[in-house]
Amino acid sequence: MTAFTSAANRLWQAWREPPVEEPLDGRIRAAQITAILRLTPLMMLANLFNEAVLLFTMWDSGPRVFLAVWGSMVCAASLIGMYAWARSHHRPAKPTRSRHTVQRAVRHGALLGLCWAVVQIVLFPSATGPQQLVIASLILAMMCGGAFTLAVIPAAAIAYTILLAVGGVIALTLSTNPVWLTVCVLISFYAIMVSLSVGRNARLFTDRLLRQAEIEQQGQVIGLLLRDFEENASDWLWELDTDGRLQWVSPRLSAALCQPASMLRGVKFADFLEDPKTDGIDALGVGDVDRLLRARAPFSDVTVAARIGDELRWWSLTAKPVHDINGGFTGYRGVGRDVTDAKHAEARIMHMARYDALTDLPNRVLLRENLTNALKRVKRGGGSLAVLCLDLDHFKVVNDTLGHSVGDALLTRVGERLLACVGEHDTVARLGGDEFAILQRAITSPDEAEALAWRIIEMIAAPYDVDGIQIIAGGSIGIAIAPQDGNDPDQILKHADLALYRAKDGGRSTCRFFEPEMEARAKARRCLELDLREALANDQIDVHYQPLVDLASGTFSGFEALARWTHPVRGAVPPAEFIPVAEETGLISRLGEFVLRQACHEAQNWPAPLRISVNLSAIQFRTSNIVLGVIGALADSGLAANRLELEITESVLMDDTEMTLATLHNLRALGVRIALDDFGTGYSSLGYLNRFPFDKIKIDRSFVQDMAVRRDCLAIVRAIVSLAGSLDMITTAEGVETEDQLAQLRAEGCIEGQGYLFSRPVPAAAVSALLKTDQTMPRAAIA
Repeated sequence: MTAFTSAANRLWQAWREPPVEEPLDGRIRAAQITAILRLTPLMMLANLFNEAVLLFTMWDSGPRVFLAVWGSMVCAASLIGMYAWARSHHRPAKPTRSRHTVQRAVRHGALLGLCWAVVQIVLFPSATGPQQLVIASLILAMMCGGAFTLAVIPAAAIAYTILLAVGGVIALTLSTNPVWLTVCVLISFYAIMVSLSVGRNARLFTDRLLRQAEIEQQGQVIGLLLRDFEENASDWLWELDTDGRLQWVSPRLSAALCQPASMLRGVKFADFLEDPKTDGIDALGVGDVDRLLRARAPFSDVTVAARIGDELRWWSLTAKPVHDINGGFTGYRGVGRDVTDAKHAEARIMHMARYDALTDLPNRVLLRENLTNALKRVKRGGGSLAVLCLDLDHFKVVNDTLGHSVGDALLTRVGERLLACVGEHDTVARLGGDEFAILQRAITSPDEAEALAWRIIEMIAAPYDVDGIQIIAGGSIGIAIAPQDGNDPDQILKHADLALYRAKDGGRSTCRFFEPEMEARAKARRCLELDLREALANDQIDVHYQPLVDLASGTFSGFEALARWTHPVRGAVPPAEFIPVAEETGLISRLGEFVLRQACHEAQNWPAPLRISVNLSAIQFRTSNIVLGVIGALADSGLAANRLELEITESVLMDDTEMTLATLHNLRALGVRIALDDFGTGYSSLGYLNRFPFDKIKIDRSFVQDMAVRRDCLAIVRAIVSLAGSLDMITTAEGVETEDQLAQLRAEGCIEGQGYLFSRPVPAAAVSALLKTDQTMPRAAIA
């Protein structure tokens, strides 16, 4: 009960209007109304557009009288909103607003929310699957869009969101499909999150207005103070004779020097100055000031360092030479002010701009400056230098499992070890995240850079103790040498980064030198990525289908969907080339969704119980809601869930296993079959079988192809088939290409086969032809 009360209090604190001073109420309300009115046309157009979509979807099957009445109410509410916007658009903005105006906005938001809540309850239970998906999509879009528009007035946004959510919960509860109960929970969760976000954003909005009002008030006070200062005071004044001695001392200068004016007269002004020794502060030394005074020319805002007792102060001096009536030079007269605080702030800002805040190592900016200067010295005097790019291996695991504070501490320790590895003239920089760079000056051969790289790798690999936690970290290093790998700082850093990429790709905890073909390979990969983006945008990706054959009967039991890409210039691009690029760039989610939807659409036209098998990557599990994607694909195509089979590899289960297993159980609850692909090639296959009851195990082609020549491969196939039989799982052998392989698989009791012996992957149009042949075992169909 106490936990519930606490949660309710936090929710109320997020929803309620932030407290403000009464004189500012009207101004804040005016700002709230203005913010909403700016978005009103978009919100009303969205209402009308979504209304049109819903009417178009439900008109033929829904209650037309209700739809007409409901549509009229939404139109009326939208027109009211547009009328309010039009009135405000053609009138000067009001500086204040009444509570009644805000209450009217709340009522309008509640009216819209009620309209959309009612339509869910009436239409959703009797709607078809696709219609229900449209209704649910519209309601979620309206919930997010409306809450965003009304966020500055929490009461309006919450009323709108809660009414929509309540209507959605009632509608989904009335549905007979158990899948919608899950969506019901999601909608409730989203509504709570949206409500909390609305409260937070409203508070930030109000705080910003309060800060603006405070700044305006401070500006007025400062203006008054400045006018008073200009009229009654000034910075301290100073006057020197021809020898640079103080001739007249103002009270403020006396106070600045902490000495009486009588003792200061006749003292050389330069005696109070000293050469600056603070990095990041641009100031003149004693010799510079002496030359400036001897030049007998005016100067302005010259910064100098002054020693006052034990404290170093910074002054800004402005002066001009003084002449007598005959034009003879008699000294200097000027004004000065203490700028110590400003200079210290400037030094801190300069330090922050050039040093990493966590490790206090030079950042990319300072590294580039040092590299530029070092390259200039190499160009003038010859010699070489090296840039080493270092990336910690599996640092994300440390952050995810031990927390960012431990990760930050680890980065600091790594920085300390790097400093211990390099020479006093070398530079260690943190480029960001877990990436570091080392500038090694004046090397005589690449062997010195390689020796440093291995020394760093060895030192980094030693265990770390962070708050009693022992951490083992590794690092990969890429090396670029100047001038042979380039004379430009950006080019050298880029080449070192390319070498680092190769080092990580080659097994990690190693180092690689830059090679010219690395850049060519990177450019080719970039071109392939751009072409793949264009292919996805222009529907250049096709889906081919390879049969799955029941080895006992020789008939087709289903097909596996495989992405194929024919580029207008490159021709057919092998999947082994474009699939890794899609995974590295995140395009795999779009590609996977396209293949899933296309495959379900085609499979719906096949005779039951033929199944369609679709591959899912680990990236799709991490970056998209795969469950909703499958629900959408099944709903759009009308394909029965038990005819869809999703194939995953062990890499899917290696990241965030608990969440992945939960997702797999949700997919299984839909009726979808789950297959474990490439079984036996990973490290934890048996462990995964124990944690999730797969429907099928696919034997990797590497075991099937070597069965005839390697006894261990045959033994592995036999063991997998036996294990699957004990667990009531189907086994499918991949890569079946010969009659001997087929005979061995049948003898071992393998249930399904897939490979060129039966058929290559074929376009969708050719599937019908394969099915019509009615061949019980299509042999040697390698065409």
